[in-house]
Order: sequence, then structure tokens, then C-alpha cells
Amino acid sequence: MDPVTALGVAAAVIQFIDYGTGLALKGREIFKSGELGANVELREATNRLQNLVVPLRSSLHLETLNTSSPSPTNADQALKDVCTKCIDLSKELSGLLCSLKLNLSVKHPRLASFQQAFSAVWNEEKIQGLKSRLGGPFRYRMIHVKLEQENNFKTLDKALQDLLDSHQSSLNKIEQNFNHLKLSQEKEHSHTRSVLVDQQASRHRRQAELSILQSLKFSSMSLRRETIAEAHQQTFEWVFCDPKIEHKPWSNFSELLKTENGIYWIHGKFGSGKSTLMKFIVDDPRSSDYAGTWAQNIPLEIPSFFFWSSGDKAQRSQSGLLRSLLYEILEKHCTLIPEVFSKE
Repeated sequence: MDPVTALGVAAAVIQFIDYGTGLALKGREIFKSGELGANVELREATNRLQNLVVPLRSSLHLETLNTSSPSPTNADQALKDVCTKCIDLSKELSGLLCSLKLNLSVKHPRLASFQQAFSAVWNEEKIQGLKSRLGGPFRYRMIHVKLEQENNFKTLDKALQDLLDSHQSSLNKIEQNFNHLKLSQEKEHSHTRSVLVDQQASRHRRQAELSILQSLKFSSMSLRRETIAEAHQQTFEWVFCDPKIEHKPWSNFSELLKTENGIYWIHGKFGSGKSTLMKFIVDDPRSSDYAGTWAQNIPLEIPSFFFWSSGDKAQRSQSGLLRSLLYEILEKHCTLIPEVFSKE
């Protein structure tokens, strides 16, 4: 093989090696989100690399057969070794990526994806080892090839010498890129571990929140409200009307919701419909609209509890009242749970 061809082949192999290393890092960077597409992309790129290197090795073999030399030169043999090693490592990397491939037919894909993230971290050392094997021996072999060819380049003119300098500059850039990729990989590994730790902490926090909500909830919490009959249309419309217009002796309920703090007492005889009226007030959207005027920009919640003297202990006790109100509010605003149950 003539020196110019050998140098071109060497540069091509260097580009293949750097491309494969860059793909390995790109796969890890995309994999941090748990998306399966990163593995697919890296595996396809690895296959493309094999498709490039296999013909290159074959061409080196054919050139050896067509030359008059009975055996290949050291430089040619070194290049063939590089191609062979590149193919072997590509196959090994493809096998590793296949082992990390997510099975889409699993019953719980979210859990499987989370486990797959752990598997990726677990195999980080092996991936790092493949990258080191790509970066170390290959670089030394290419330097060896370059040094062996330098004796032949002494007779070349300035244009060929400039070409050699250009390839040397490319080799230096590859070295710089390799070091940069290595540093980025280490940072990404640290970030991935941090994300997994945060996810685990979030899961534990959610489990604690659900446990607290479950301790507040009781089976008959909404039973009384469900048994109260719905009010007939127009039956309780008077509660939102201005009592002065109707010459009624009670306070203006709508104005109290809009402007005042305090308690609005509703009393009546047994069976007169007090519970039905209260259910009507709670469910009617005008209640939240008027109270929203009073609350202004503050988030508004309207929890409710219906005592029942004929019900169980929780339905007729202050404890049941407090548990029910807390449950309604904290279920919608879980961020308040650490404030309310700071010692839990």
C-alpha cells in the first residue's frame, strides 16, 4: 500500500473510532430521561459503523493480495487489526445495548423503565470500559502507524507534508474531544445518580402523604351527605336573595359570603330541611363565586361535613369533623401535609 493511501485509511479508521465513542456518549445522555429511543439510535449507529469498517478491512485484505509483496507490511497489518478490533467492540456494544432494551410487553412499563434506568447505571462501568478500550489501544496503534510511515514521508514535497500536519491536527482534536467526552460522561453519570435519588425521595414522600391521608379517612365520611335528598328546583333560592326586598327577618347570606368573616347560623325544627338546605348551599356554584369575591386572589376551598346523630361515632363527633375537613383540604393540597403533620 502506498503511503498516501495508508494515511487516508488511518485517518478514516480514526474517524470511525471517534464516531463510535461519540455515539456511546450520546446514547447515555439521551438515556437519562428513560426514553428507549436513545438505545435504538445508538444500536443503529453501531450497526452503521460495522457496515463501514467491514468493507474497509476487506479492501485492505484485497490490496495485500494484489501487491507483489508476499506478506503485508507492519502498517497494513496494524490497520487490519484496528478494523478487526473495531468490529469486535461494535458487536460487544450492540449486545450490551440489546440487553438494556426495554420490553414493551411488560405489565408495568413505568416500573420497568425505572428499573431500566438502574440497569443503565449498573452497566456504566462496562460502558466506560468499552470507551477506554476504544480510546487507548487504537490511539497507540495509529501513532505507531504514523511513526512507521514518517521515514517514507521524508521524500515527499511540501504539499504532502502539509497534509501530514493536517492529519496530526485532526489526531490532536480527536484526543481533545475524547477527553471532553470522558469528562461529560462522568458529569452525566453523577447527574443520573442524583435524579434517581430525587425520584426515590419523591416516591417515599408520596407514600408518606398517602399514609397520612388514609389515617384521616373513614368509611362513613361521605355517607350522611349521600343520603340527603336533593332540593327541589327553586325551593331554596331565597337563601341567595336579598332579604330586605322580600321583607324577611334574616341576614343577607350572599353579602356575608362576599364581604364578611364570621358564622352564619341556620336553625330550624327537626325535619324542617336544614341538612337539605346546607347541601344545596355547598353544591350551588354561587357559594364559591361569592366567597371567591371575599377571598380575592387567595386560593379558595369549601370543605364540608354533615353531622349525623344516628350515625357511627365518627359521624357525630368533633374528631370526625376535623378528620373530614383535613382530608378534603390536604388531598387537594398535598404540599401542606408537612406543615400540618411536621412530626409525622
